[in-house]
Amino acid sequence: MESSVNHEGRYFMEERINKDLLGSFRNFVFIGESGSGKTELGIHVALMLKKLHEEVHFFDLDQTKPLFRARDVKELMEEKGIVVHVRKQFQDIPSMVSGVAESLQDPGQYTLLDIGGNVHGALMAGQLERYLNTEETCVFYLINVYRPWSRDAVHIRETRDSILGACKVAQVRLISNPSLGPSTTFQEIVEGHRRLGRMLGDGVRIDYVCVPEHLPGDARSRAEELGADVIPIRPCIHMPGVQSTEFK
Repeated sequence: MESSVNHEGRYFMEERINKDLLGSFRNFVFIGESGSGKTELGIHVALMLKKLHEEVHFFDLDQTKPLFRARDVKELMEEKGIVVHVRKQFQDIPSMVSGVAESLQDPGQYTLLDIGGNVHGALMAGQLERYLNTEETCVFYLINVYRPWSRDAVHIRETRDSILGACKVAQVRLISNPSLGPSTTFQEIVEGHRRLGRMLGDGVRIDYVCVPEHLPGDARSRAEELGADVIPIRPCIHMPGVQSTEFK
């Protein structure tokens, strides 16, 4: 049986998708450095969308790392009714998955893109510029301040600008995902999120903070303490080939 915390978190996430996202967007793009948690969030949102809509397509465009990719749980996502699109790499040469442009233009379905975690991966997505900058597309950029390459403001800004420039994306929703893995405490999330806010400065808006569902407290009280909307996350990927509780 799920705990009340899980029920509260799941309700809040579905409410957020309905009110803030589903009413305005049908395409969702997840970008960020390797280890930012974009794949985890992308799968989580796809599962939530599937409960609210019949047609959900997930494109794994991450050709930049060998571990923790959506394709590792492809069969499990398909069991839930999500259509997963992926193309295998050939000699480490990034290649575009077929059907992306067509899916992004289809008004009868929701499309999610998980884009590679560096400039090289983002350059491939730049081919989709005309579709990534429409009113129907929401682009999320994730930052995890606990990753070694995201611990100072200069690197965060330079990496963000280079990745978004390669993607040719004009506007994003910024997500703080201060995670140290399964053992992350809520206090560590608070400290990491506040650190990111200080590094980015007052002129940069953080739209959401990711918080694991299993942590004590409810989504609304967490949002008040963090000063930003909370996306409660249930981990979907632990290790390649290992089934997560989300799919059970």
